[in-house]
Amino acid sequence: MTYVAVALITLLGCTAQTSCGIGYAMVVMALMPLLIPFKTVAVLQILTVFPLVVYMAVRLRRHIRFSLILWPLAASLITSPLGVKALTLSSDSLLRRALGLLLVLLTVRFLWSLKRQKPVRATLVSGLASGALSGFCAGMLNIGGPPLAAYMLAASGSKEEYNA
Repeated sequence: MTYVAVALITLLGCTAQTSCGIGYAMVVMALMPLLIPFKTVAVLQILTVFPLVVYMAVRLRRHIRFSLILWPLAASLITSPLGVKALTLSSDSLLRRALGLLLVLLTVRFLWSLKRQKPVRATLVSGLASGALSGFCAGMLNIGGPPLAAYMLAASGSKEEYNA
C-alpha cells in the first residue's frame, strides 16, 4: 500500500510541476514523510524528479537563458552542501518541524506578495540571495524552488523562459 501511495504522491507532484512550473518538491516533501522516513524521502524525491527535470529541460532548451541563472546557481552551489550537512545531522522530528515552518513561511510570503502586487526585483543581490536560500533549502529539505521562483518570475521575460 505504501508503494501505491508513493506513486500517487509522485503523480500529484508531477502534475503540480508541469502545470505551474513549481510544486513537485513541495507536494512530495509535504506528504511522503507521513509514510516513510524523511531522509529516505529526500533521496527518493531527487530520484523521482530527475526524469521530469530532464524532460522539461530538453523540451524548453531554446528558452534557457544561462546569463539569467548564473549568479543564483553559483550561490546555490555554495550553500547546498551546508543544507545537506544540516540534513545529515538533524533528526526526523526536527526536519519535519523545519519543513512545516518553511511551508508556513512560503504560504505567508506568497499571500503577502499577492497583496503587494510587486515581484522581487531582478538584481545581482536578489539573484545571489535567492540562489543561496534556494541551495540551502534544497540541500536540507529538498524544497529549493520557491526562493528561486520568486527571483525568476521577476527576471524572466516569458512563461517559457521562467519554466526553462
